Amino acid sequence: MLRSACLAMSLVLCPVSLAQAQTLTPNDMRAAAIRAVGVGDARAALTLTDALLARDAGDSVALNVRSRALRNLGQYAAAEKAGRQAWSIADTPAEKFSAATLVAQALASDGKKTRAQFWLRRAAHNAPSENRRRQAIRDFRYVQASNPLQTSLSFNISPTSNANNGSTTDTFNWFGLPLTLNGTARALSGVQYSASGAFRYRLKESATAKTDLTLSLQHQTYSLSSEAKSIAPDAKGSDFAFTAAQLTLGREWITGRGAKKRFTGTRLTLGKNWYGGDALTDYARIGAYTRFQVSPTSIAQVGLDLETQKRHDGGGDTANAVALDGTLYRTLANGARVSFGGNLRRSVSDRDDLDFTFGSVVASYQLPKPVLGAFVTLRGELAVREFDDSPYTIDGRRDVTKGLGLELFFAETDFYGFAPTVSLNGNTRDSDVDLYDTRNLGVEVGFRSVF
Repeated sequence: MLRSACLAMSLVLCPVSLAQAQTLTPNDMRAAAIRAVGVGDARAALTLTDALLARDAGDSVALNVRSRALRNLGQYAAAEKAGRQAWSIADTPAEKFSAATLVAQALASDGKKTRAQFWLRRAAHNAPSENRRRQAIRDFRYVQASNPLQTSLSFNISPTSNANNGSTTDTFNWFGLPLTLNGTARALSGVQYSASGAFRYRLKESATAKTDLTLSLQHQTYSLSSEAKSIAPDAKGSDFAFTAAQLTLGREWITGRGAKKRFTGTRLTLGKNWYGGDALTDYARIGAYTRFQVSPTSIAQVGLDLETQKRHDGGGDTANAVALDGTLYRTLANGARVSFGGNLRRSVSDRDDLDFTFGSVVASYQLPKPVLGAFVTLRGELAVREFDDSPYTIDGRRDVTKGLGLELFFAETDFYGFAPTVSLNGNTRDSDVDLYDTRNLGVEVGFRSVF
C-alpha cells in the first residue's frame, strides 16, 4: 500500500522514511528517487538514495540522483563527491556522461568554474550521442562565458631545417674578403618543441566594456640532428631556446549597434624575452585598436602600438618603435574564409642593427569544406626589412622574406575537446648580405581546442 501510494503521489505529498523506503524494491526506489528530485523534493530523494546506497554502495543511479539532490539543496561539495563516486564506477558512455555533467554542475554552482569546464570536456568526450555532445559543449560555453579566468594552451613538435636561424652559406664576403662561418652561424637542423599558454582574468565587465589582465607564456627548445652536431660539435639544442613572458592590461569598449557596432580597445604590455637561457630584451608597449564591420560579410581591425625595449645582448642599448597594422576578414559566398593584413614598423636606436623599417603583407584562405576530415587553411607572407646601417656594407642592408604555409585542422577527431593540427611551413630570407640568407622547412604537429 505504501509503495503504490508513494509512487502515485510522486513522493511530494507522501514523505518516505528510511525504514519505509527499505520496504520498496530497488527498482521502485530508483524510479521514486528520480521522480522526487524531478519535482523538487530533494529530501525525499536523499532518503531513497540513502536506502539504495546502504544496500549497494555502487548503485550508479542512486549516486547520480543523490548528486543532483544535494546540489539542489546547496550542498555543493557533497554533490561533487557523489558525482565523482558515480564517475569512478561508470562503465558506459551514458553513465560517464551523466556523472561528469553532475560533477560539473556542482562545481559551477560552487563558483569553481575552471574545474567545471574540465568536467564538461569529459562529458563531451564521453557523450553517448551527438545531441548529448552538443549539450555538453553548450554548457561548457555558458560556464566559460561566466568564468573570469580563461586559459588557452598550445603544444607543438616539429622537425626543422634551421633551428638556430643560421645562414645557408658556408662563407660570405666582407668588403671583398671571403670569411668562413663557424658551425653555430650555419643552419642547423633538428626538432623543435614548443609550448605556450595564455591566462586571462576578467577584472571588470559591464554590458558595454570589459577589463582583462592576461599573462602569456611561451617556450621553445630544440634537439639537434646528427648532421647538425657534425657541423657544430659543441652546440646544444638549448643554446637556441627562446622563452617569452608578458603581462597585458587591456580594456575594450563597445559603441554603436547593429552594423555600426564598433569595438575599441587599449592595452599596456610589459614583457621579457630570453634566448639560450640568457636575458635578451625587456620591453614595454602601449597600443590601441578598433574593430568594425565593413559589410555583412567583412570585418576590419586596425591597430597602433608604441614600444620601447632594452637589449641585453649588447651594451644595454634601447630601441623605440612604432607599429601600424590592419587586417580585413571576409566570408565568401561559398563559405570560404579569407583574410588579408599588413604591418608597418619603424625602429630607432643608437645601435646599427636596431635601426630599421619593416613592412609585411599576410594573406590566408580557409577552404569552405573539410578535405578528408580536415579544415584546410593556406597562408602566404611577404616581408621586407631595411636596415639603415650594417657593419658588412656601406649602404645598409635589405632582407626579403617569403613564406608559405598549409594547415590541416582535424576538428572532428578530438580528445577532450582538443583536436590535432598538422602544418607544413616553409620560408626563405634573401639578404644583400649573404650571411643573413636563410631557408627553413618544417612540419608541425600540435593540438587546438575545438570549443
